Amino acid sequence: MTTQLTSVSNILQLVFPSGARLTLSSDGKKLLTEGYTSIAGNTYFNAISLTDDFVVKENVGVGWLHTFLNGLQIYTHDGKLVAERDFQCFIYSEERVLKEVTDMLTEAIVKAAQRQGIPLNQTQVRNEVFHRVRKVKRLR
Repeated sequence: MTTQLTSVSNILQLVFPSGARLTLSSDGKKLLTEGYTSIAGNTYFNAISLTDDFVVKENVGVGWLHTFLNGLQIYTHDGKLVAERDFQCFIYSEERVLKEVTDMLTEAIVKAAQRQGIPLNQTQVRNEVFHRVRKVKRLR
């Protein structure tokens, strides 16, 4: 358990070098940054999920009617940015995050393989990525 906590601490320092204050989500699967509220009354925060393979950082905005996914960043455990995407008016749901992360990682893997001349079956890659994305670590 101590090794896992040390690993999580190291990952968070790479993703949040300023040492942001974090709380655990009610389901125990995400670390949430302390949000801030804009003059317009919208609240913004980040949610971080960990898998055995990567870290997902969600940029979330809560408006008066909907919660929005404003962006996603995917990092390796050593802090290297693998993929990043920004969104506009993208209503938040766990299923949409799962789909977007799967798409982003699949695209990154396929492009990296193409650059090296390695043939890949994109459907097989997508299936493997999907199963790995679903394996978010419970942090408590």
